[in-house]
Parts: sequence; structure tokens; C-alpha cells
Amino acid sequence: MKLYTNLSKLPVNQKLLTFKNISYTNLDLFEKVEDLKKNSLIKSSDTVVLKGLNPFDLIISIIALDGLVKKIYFLPDNFPLDSVEHSVLIDKDLTPLRVSENKSNSTSVTQWVLFTSGTTGTPKMIFHWFESLSFSCKRYDGCRPQFVWILSYDVKRFAGLQVVLQSLLSGSHLFIPDDFSFESILNCILENEPNCISCTPSFFRKLLFSKDFQEMSF
Repeated sequence: MKLYTNLSKLPVNQKLLTFKNISYTNLDLFEKVEDLKKNSLIKSSDTVVLKGLNPFDLIISIIALDGLVKKIYFLPDNFPLDSVEHSVLIDKDLTPLRVSENKSNSTSVTQWVLFTSGTTGTPKMIFHWFESLSFSCKRYDGCRPQFVWILSYDVKRFAGLQVVLQSLLSGSHLFIPDDFSFESILNCILENEPNCISCTPSFFRKLLFSKDFQEMSF
């Protein structure tokens, strides 16, 4: 089942995302998603590269494209475009740009192509789809909207997508920092007082030793 279909089960007025001090309800997201889906440039046989998008626009693109196109590449910013074969590029202005005609067959199941960090060598492609990334996510049951998440990972990474999917599918509220530096994430935590965060042990240790974080009341 597509991500778009899953979100349609949530209340339309459910507040789901906040980015740059603007909050978006489920209805707000659907309006932005529909604008992108209506673009006649995108075909079901397309392979789409997402590159240079801010986290909010990246999430909108994922919701719109899952189940609509054949494949989505979550291309890291430092990767050249010619490193993957693609027919459509969606970059920072959220306007699809056709770069070639894709002659492959269309499909109803979209493949999500992620990249490893490359810390142990050349980054490798990892292939997923919506079901493989969301099978362990808790779904909306009417009480999970009380959870407030902070996004501490890049959306293009596996860990970031997991947080985004868990928050969206459960109808929770996700706050997105301006960038993914420690200072920006810390400020987002201090301003919004979340009760859910997923982060690495080293990040959490740094957080615990932060004076500002220590002064928070829980």
C-alpha cells in the first residue's frame, strides 16, 4: 500500500510537520502533494532523482512519487547526477525536469534507492520500497498524536526515513530543524520540547553534556 494511501486514513486537520516555524496539517500536505502529482511531466515508467531539496520538500516529493513512478533515487548532494541513470530530476525548486525518455515498463510498486554513507569505502546503493521501510512502524490509533518527534537525521538516509515514516504513519507531530548540525537540532529540541527522538549514542552523549539541555524540565 502506498504512503499516500496510508496518510489518507489520518484526520485532515491532524498537525503532522513543522518546518521553519510553519506547521502543516494533513490537508496542507495533501494540497502540496497534489500539485506535484498533477504535473503531466511525470510518468509511471519514470526513474526520478531527488537532489538538493530541503527536508520538507523532500518529504512532499516522497509522498507524491511513491506508487506513481518506477524508482526514486535519494541522491546525496555531493554525488554527480550522471552517477545514476534517470529520466526526471526534481531539485531545489520542486519543479520536475525531464532529462531523457524512459522506455522501461511502468510499475505500481516504487523502488526507493538509498545510498550508504561511504565511511568504509565507496557509497553503495541500497534498494527498498515503502513496505520494507515501514513494516515495523506503529500506525495511527487515535492516541499516538500525543507524540512529538524531532528529526535528527538527513531524510535521504535510512535512519531519517524511518523517523519520517514512523511519525507520519502514526499521526504524530514531527519538527524539522533548519539543518542537521548539532546546534540546529539542539535549538529545535529546546524550542519544541519533543518526547521522541532517534539519534546515535555519540549524539545523545553530546546532548546530555549540553548545559542548555541539562536545564530543560521534563
